[in-house]
Amino acid sequence: GEMDRALADFDTAIKLDPKNPLPFYNRGLASRDKGDLERAIGDFSTSIRLDARNAQAFYNRGLAYWDRREPDRAVADFEQAIRINPGYAPAYYSRGLALFEKRDYDRAIADMNQAINRRPNYPLAFNIRGLAYNAKGEIDRAIQDFDQAIRLDSKFAAAFNNRGEGYQGKRELDRAIADFDAAIKVNPNYDTAFYNRGLAYRDKRDFDRAIADFGQAVKLDPKNPAAFNNRGFAYWNKGDNERAIADFEQAIKLDPKFAGAYSNRGSAYYERRDYDRAIADFDQAIKLNPNVAAPWHAR
Repeated sequence: GEMDRALADFDTAIKLDPKNPLPFYNRGLASRDKGDLERAIGDFSTSIRLDARNAQAFYNRGLAYWDRREPDRAVADFEQAIRINPGYAPAYYSRGLALFEKRDYDRAIADMNQAINRRPNYPLAFNIRGLAYNAKGEIDRAIQDFDQAIRLDSKFAAAFNNRGEGYQGKRELDRAIADFDAAIKVNPNYDTAFYNRGLAYRDKRDFDRAIADFGQAVKLDPKNPAAFNNRGFAYWNKGDNERAIADFEQAIKLDPKFAGAYSNRGSAYYERRDYDRAIADFDQAIKLNPNVAAPWHAR
């Protein structure tokens, strides 16, 4: 296709002028787009060897390392890009994202501040800064950042979902549900938004809607044990023990260390007067997580 033709053109350009950093850089971009990270990193490295002042080559090599799950090498390249070009907003954003993933929230916020100072209309940076504030328990500041991200990009599904999680944390469930609705409207396959909306309906004790949303979440992501566990909990609250037990079993199958699912299945067995199985499940829940009170009381 077009990508292969472009790669062939860069090959030709490199043969004609092997000391020119630009075709190596361009071939690196094309290779990264194709998912050929090895070749992309090699080409960016050659481009850097030929021109050590190209901040974008360091930045894009950093992105390729990030794609390859090598965050430390990625961060080193983002830092080099910033050293060469201190005004380069995406390099601050990407380093901040790496720091956020490492749960270094204060430094992540500092990098997002730098990115936003240089590019005030940067919805991605507002969104990650909001997530970092949320992780620090500063929910109101987080919501302000998600507001700004949405103002800048009205189709930013993740920012709607994240603001919804903020409202959920403040127990403002109707506002949370409105945001999850908006996220799903933008992206109808957004499993996390269905899951979160299910949690909000569960907390409002609207178990039918919760079951529908958890059902949609497991359809979109059949490997999500928490969605099965929560759907089971909703069935259990409606008195449907059989369906509840089936969901708790699926949650345990997906995550054999899921203490909450054992505890919930124990409660469902208990209601069925299946006391031996109930005790076995409560024992397992306590073994996996001795700090949770519920199974102790139940047992």
